[in-house]
Amino acid sequence: MGANLLRARHCTQTGRGLGAVVWITRIATALTAIGGINWGLVGAFSFNLVDAIFGERSVVSRIVYVLVGTSALVTLATLVRPNPDVARIDE
Repeated sequence: MGANLLRARHCTQTGRGLGAVVWITRIATALTAIGGINWGLVGAFSFNLVDAIFGERSVVSRIVYVLVGTSALVTLATLVRPNPDVARIDE
């Protein structure tokens, strides 16, 4: 009692832009996870999955790396911005 509690509330907004933001965030999160798995493979086994699939230093590999890096920035931005779906309640 007297402590600040965080309670999630359901987002009922159906704005047109909200759907795009949700999808961009989901895609960015998935690409960031793929990049993390690739770095885990590089660190643990010295195996670069992206280079193995698309060729070392190929244009497609570079595009994948740019997309993963951009996705990491988008994902980072979602961590530092306030979340409107979480309400702060003082009891």
